[in-house]
Amino acid sequence: MISLPPSERDLHAYVDHQLLESDRRVLETYLAAHPDVAAQVHAWQHDAQLLRAALGGALQQPANPDLDPALIRQRLKRQSRATSPRPPCC
Repeated sequence: MISLPPSERDLHAYVDHQLLESDRRVLETYLAAHPDVAAQVHAWQHDAQLLRAALGGALQQPANPDLDPALIRQRLKRQSRATSPRPPCC
């Protein structure tokens, strides 16, 4: 349950559709009585819509395997072995 006045975290959760239905209703009632906060939340919602539209295609692309941390570690380990000095033979 959110507390009133809502924290900035609660407001962002509202913008991101992450609140429980009961908390959403409480927050909407609060926003109706506080137009200055409602205006800020509306601006955040607008920004979120713009970001989703701008990044929509990028978010649907497959992940770049070259940036996988496990693969990077394996590659670095292989490179390290290839360049490390070897003990003298026999």
